[in-house]
Amino acid sequence: MQTSYAQKNETTQRAADNTAAAVHDNSPQSESLQRHASLANAAVQRAENPPRPNNTGLPDDLKNGIESLSGYSLDNVRVHYNSPKPATVQALAYTQGTDIHVAPGQEHALPHEAWHVAQQMAGRVVPTTNINGMPVNDNAALEHEADVMGEKALQRQCFVSPLNRRNGTIECMKSVQMRQDFLVFSRRTENLTDPGPNPQYNGTSMSWNVLFNASVPELGDLLNDPEIRITVVIDTNANDAIFLMWKNNIESKLNDKFVVSDGKTRMPLKFEIKKKIGVELAHQKVTVNMGQGRGLNGTINMNMWGATDGVDVTHEFGHMLGAKDEYGVVDGHDFGEGRRENAGVMNNPSEDFLTQHFEYLLSKIQNKHPLPNYRIENVR
Repeated sequence: MQTSYAQKNETTQRAADNTAAAVHDNSPQSESLQRHASLANAAVQRAENPPRPNNTGLPDDLKNGIESLSGYSLDNVRVHYNSPKPATVQALAYTQGTDIHVAPGQEHALPHEAWHVAQQMAGRVVPTTNINGMPVNDNAALEHEADVMGEKALQRQCFVSPLNRRNGTIECMKSVQMRQDFLVFSRRTENLTDPGPNPQYNGTSMSWNVLFNASVPELGDLLNDPEIRITVVIDTNANDAIFLMWKNNIESKLNDKFVVSDGKTRMPLKFEIKKKIGVELAHQKVTVNMGQGRGLNGTINMNMWGATDGVDVTHEFGHMLGAKDEYGVVDGHDFGEGRRENAGVMNNPSEDFLTQHFEYLLSKIQNKHPLPNYRIENVR
């Protein structure tokens, strides 16, 4: 759960609360965590140029794992052990900003709370309730995500070197399967001028979230498992038959069509669309439209898809990956009329995806997992 003090305009998560300065105590639990961190990080300290000292109170392996998965630096995090504050919000631990408050004996909550820090850094947390005058976020999906990603962070074996610490983040690799799994989140905006058959959007600005899970191989392990896997989880009221129709039509346009390549090595792009189950984190929300709408067979926009439409939905999914519209004048570029032949899916939904439609996606992956000189190419 997360809370926010109104005067600070911050959000707090009830498994972790963030204050200003680290509190270093001598409790057995704290000493145990610090000993574990020292052992796990012994090899790191022998690096030629070791990273900045970890003064956060988080064990090194946990800190590095969260940083790798989220792409955010946790250098400013402060953990307050044996804190009385969680009791004030009826919690074992809670997070606010970059401060984590942990009640006595509740150090097991650290992975969960550390991921709450990443969620808040991404701007994904808003108050949903109020406890004892403190605004709190208790979103079930965010709580479940913190459980899952905190556990993943603990399962990662990290190394730090001048090459893999970039822009304040740490790149890690798993001890068995040499891949990086992380969440990509960004905000996309386009400005529309003369949008063809939809004059009501002339002179308007459209914004949406780009959110997906990425799994990228380490460059040294391309022979064993070279795929870059993109997963988008959709929360929808569509029944399984309708969702499967959407899924099959979209994935058939994407898979076995594109690779990420530097001219020598090639990493196939693999896409999977999943339907949200239980409290699993959903990246997008789509409402099924059983009637007709502006688009083909009822698809109206990125968040309302037609029950019988397997065409326009591919265009809308392109937006979910970060591709912009390519008809009319978008951001000052004149794409011409929509639904033209051979103009690509972002102009004409019946057409295929083009390599340019993945450039934004690749740029966001490279922010967390540098792939020097790599670009999108068609499968040959």
